[in-house]
Amino acid sequence: MQVQNYKQLTLPANSIIFEEDSPGDSAYLLKTGQVELSKHVNGIKRKLTVLKAPIMFGEMALIMPEQKRTAGAKTLTECELVVITQSRAPLKTPRAEIG
Repeated sequence: MQVQNYKQLTLPANSIIFEEDSPGDSAYLLKTGQVELSKHVNGIKRKLTVLKAPIMFGEMALIMPEQKRTAGAKTLTECELVVITQSRAPLKTPRAEIG
């Protein structure tokens, strides 16, 4: 994967990358910084984990684009991200037909 062919973002700390239950259309490669993943459980926002660069997240949006996001993501520090959309994903997962 050649990173220069993908959209790159620099976001300040406390920026929302995506919200829980929002439609997913892209995954993210965290090049620098830290991102918090969180989820609402019984109406209370719970921190799931803190991601540290380098790592990819949100990849389920590429595998199952019809599903909504299962967690939210926000920057804890300034972050550099590479955005990988469904149309730009290097691999396509074949869909199994049932029935």
